[in-house]
Amino acid sequence: PFEQSEGYVFDAEEAQLRIDFVEAACTHVKGKLAGTPIKLEDWQKSLHANLFGWKKPNGERRFREAFVYVPRGNAKTTNAATIVLSCMCLDNEPGAECYSAAAEREQARLCFECVEGMIKNRPELEKRFNIFKYSITRGDNSYKAISAEAKSKHGFNAHLVVNDELHAHKDGELTETLMTSTLKRSQ
Repeated sequence: PFEQSEGYVFDAEEAQLRIDFVEAACTHVKGKLAGTPIKLEDWQKSLHANLFGWKKPNGERRFREAFVYVPRGNAKTTNAATIVLSCMCLDNEPGAECYSAAAEREQARLCFECVEGMIKNRPELEKRFNIFKYSITRGDNSYKAISAEAKSKHGFNAHLVVNDELHAHKDGELTETLMTSTLKRSQ
């Protein structure tokens, strides 16, 4: 990202804040590591640093979207959940609407359940969030796992979208609807 970065700056403090947040506040929720703090691998640190560290001259994030391709078994869902929590806790975005989507609602719920588990594993997070069957809220911010029907998503004003298993979507309609729902947000 250093090529073609004229006018952009890398905010190392913000990048480190995001990495530190994940490692201090987020936990594994399944398997033998359940309940233990997440220790990001180098590729995950790079992802968080690039997403949140690069800034436009006005201080907004440089990157509005990222495509993350990693093989099965590399904690994609867990990493996506850390990004959701990071945005809900650190972005200071009024009325942030965060969503996880997939070709099927059950797949989108995997990220939701991971976020829910991370919150429940940390009392300091649990007292700041309200967890409901289909949504998690923090003040006027919300997070939901949504179904794949694009027609019912046109009213969204998304701050963050985690669109899982993109290769399994039957077409690009849901992705397009969700991407255009972010246009009213500055980052």
